[in-house]
Amino acid sequence: MSFGFTVIVSISVVGLYLQSTMNLGVKDLDKKAIIMKAYGYSFGSYNEEGQLQTYLDADYLEQYFDKSLQFENIRANTYGENHKKKWDVKSNYATSDDPDKKDSIIRLYDNVKSIMYMEENVEDDTPKKIYIDTDEIFYKAQTYDFYGNNQVKIYDPKTGNNTTGIGFKGNTDTKRVKIEKDIRSYYAAR
Repeated sequence: MSFGFTVIVSISVVGLYLQSTMNLGVKDLDKKAIIMKAYGYSFGSYNEEGQLQTYLDADYLEQYFDKSLQFENIRANTYGENHKKKWDVKSNYATSDDPDKKDSIIRLYDNVKSIMYMEENVEDDTPKKIYIDTDEIFYKAQTYDFYGNNQVKIYDPKTGNNTTGIGFKGNTDTKRVKIEKDIRSYYAAR
């Protein structure tokens, strides 16, 4: 999820619960003290031209003293040129270290469902969407790289074709995914 030039954050009235670090008695060594809780959280980042690059929302967010984040029921979308979707992902939970760090990694886990959108001008039997289901994905927003060590299922519900395996890596910009081992493919008869 790229962070662009302008950032807009909205938090629903249902709940922003801010706790001051003074009231918590937080010391510099207490890096995992909660400094903010938000319910119905949403976030959008835009590029220099004002186009939406990333949109995410979560039912619940906690931010800690060390700037790390934890989300519950997160849904995120990334967009390319002309507001075309590049990637949708949702999971029951997600964590992120300090989002201001250039090498920040987002960990999505527990029931991760992802869709990579392919180029629309492809005129062959290439799927227009790649569906990816797994238990955990690590995502590097700055490079669009993602990876995981768990079982993964990559499939096309339109045809019924799917491939499973253990361990994977890919890139949401290049639209490539590689399964590391125990690869099994299943193809639907036409």
